[in-house]
Amino acid sequence: MSKAHPPRTVDPTHPPPALTSKSARKASTVQPTNPSSPTTPAKRTRAMPPKPLVESLNALPLSTYQSQLLPSLPLTLDPSSDAAESSNADPTTPSDSLTLTFASTKTLSAADFRACFSLIESTSSTAYAASSIGWSASQKQQEMRLPDLRYLVVKEAYTPTDTFTQRCMKRRGEGEVRWRVGGFMSFMLTYEDGYEVVYCYEVHLTETLRGKGVGKHLMGILEGVGEQAGVQKVMLTVLCANEGAREFYGRLGYEEDEYSPGPRVLRGGVVKEADYQILSKPLQEVVRRPEHVANKKRKW
Repeated sequence: MSKAHPPRTVDPTHPPPALTSKSARKASTVQPTNPSSPTTPAKRTRAMPPKPLVESLNALPLSTYQSQLLPSLPLTLDPSSDAAESSNADPTTPSDSLTLTFASTKTLSAADFRACFSLIESTSSTAYAASSIGWSASQKQQEMRLPDLRYLVVKEAYTPTDTFTQRCMKRRGEGEVRWRVGGFMSFMLTYEDGYEVVYCYEVHLTETLRGKGVGKHLMGILEGVGEQAGVQKVMLTVLCANEGAREFYGRLGYEEDEYSPGPRVLRGGVVKEADYQILSKPLQEVVRRPEHVANKKRKW
């Protein structure tokens, strides 16, 4: 038989040695998890810096963008209500013959996109080609799809004259009037030479809508967008050969911007004038933001 061991007695004056196992050491180093404990450091939350003005506005859903920046956008245009751009205004144009819609590059329909491009091509491609800018259909279409670009599309009512179309419309119950793109404006909230601006990319109208105050109305909406957004100025680019456009913008208060290209001195002392100008109109006190100069998106 094995020898029985006597029971172990503990001397109160000599406590047992500390545990030396890994689990015991780990347990002895566990800190209290009670958040109210003074030994628990307060958890810090790092505040995210606010998003810059231009980026935050361009990130808004289209409906929010419109409600904040174009709150009074009319669904119809009355050409006779605005001062005529020229003496050949037609005050007899009915106010319900034009509609105005707001779109982004994502929501602009393929048909409207093609119509807007065709309008640029028919009214300006020759002038582009004759300038230092040049004309490229693919590059222009790529520019028209910039994600931050917004569109104001003017549509005019018309009555098809061919019998086949009239019969098709009658069978479909579409009535006698159809709508087609008669003009548009594209613009973008962006940075230009360190300024927060709203930049007008394109303004084009068909021949039948010119001289009726539609262009002036569109520019007024654009300036309203800039004021609602809180940017510093409206900017645009115009070809020097387009005397009519330069006079039109001049009547609206646009002047040559400080960053508009000036004449260049070539070899042999030949001076070459720029064939386009950058125009601007201040909306508030202009404060340059140098930190955003690298992010500028000059159109040309």
